[in-house]
This record gives sequence, C-alpha cells and structure tokens, in this order.
Amino acid sequence: MVFSSIDFLKKSENRLVTQADIIRATSIPSKTLNSFIRSGRLMLQQHPNLQHPCERCHQLTQEKRFCVTCADELKAGWLTNKGQAIQEKNNNHEESNRYTLKNTLR
Repeated sequence: MVFSSIDFLKKSENRLVTQADIIRATSIPSKTLNSFIRSGRLMLQQHPNLQHPCERCHQLTQEKRFCVTCADELKAGWLTNKGQAIQEKNNNHEESNRYTLKNTLR
C-alpha cells in the first residue's frame, strides 16, 4: 500500500524511518526528498534517521546543505578572504593618506 507522503511522515511510528523507507513507502524520488531536506520543508529534528549527502563532499549529514566539516571549512575560508579584503582596503586607504600628506607638505 502506498501512503501519501504527508500521511506517512505525520505518523508517530514513522519518525525513525530512513530515507530508503520513505522512498519505498511513498514513491518520492530520492532527489526530491533531498531537496525537501535542504530547503527545510522536512524537519530533520523530527526524523533523526534521515540523512542526505553534503553538497560539497557527499558525506551523509543531517544539516541543510553542508556537513559540519565542510561548513566550518567554508566559513574559515570566507572569513580569511574577508579579512584579506579588509586589510587590502586599509592598506590602500593608508597609501592614499600618505600621498595626500606628502603633496600638502610641498
């Protein structure tokens, strides 16, 4: 018997099902189920056995898009790039100030 996906997921006895169980019972394609998880339509806190692949390394995770490791690496890289951009902006500002001061002393 094929359940509607909403009815299947609402039942309390189905809270511990895996992704394969949901696909078998509801005929929802794996790609669609993963997109529901990533978009937040399917709450993983209510289904602790549901996991989907990380978009970066394809390791199974319960996070929305990236596993914890990839999210930390991306955040560290972003912060590093942001810090470098701020430093370059400060250096350019200091150089322009030096130039202005140099020209006023002449």
